Amino acid sequence: MKMIRVAGGVVINTHGHVLLVEQMGGSWSFPKGAQEKGENLRQAATREIGEESGIRALRLIRYLATFERSGGGTDKNIRKRISMFLFFTRSRALRPEDPTNPQAQWFALEQVTARLTYREDKAFFSRARRIIDASITQVCETRKNSNHRTRPR
Repeated sequence: MKMIRVAGGVVINTHGHVLLVEQMGGSWSFPKGAQEKGENLRQAATREIGEESGIRALRLIRYLATFERSGGGTDKNIRKRISMFLFFTRSRALRPEDPTNPQAQWFALEQVTARLTYREDKAFFSRARRIIDASITQVCETRKNSNHRTRPR
């Protein structure tokens, strides 16, 4: 069985929404893809998020986890070792560049599990949820505080 190194991210925005992408016409997942020669996993995750969503302005919050699943599609002889990172962005507009991932969309946190296609993705999200929830709370609190700052006179 062939093992492919894959990196991707859970991307949260200022509204506490999570980015998901449609992959190859029907399955929904977090943006991710194969690590290219010369890239570390974080670089691969950042590049893939950009290609699949058009978002380039990302702030790394932390590494989340690595898990494995089948490669999907028709080739059952491929396994993916997927390393996931948590990112924050202020960007809201989505403009996928990768034709095999034609759609990107923001989802409220409580909608993510139902939208994900693969059970391994759902299990990962469930395990990482506490960390993601805490990060969303922090991001939203920071946004709220920055919107209410008084200006010097």
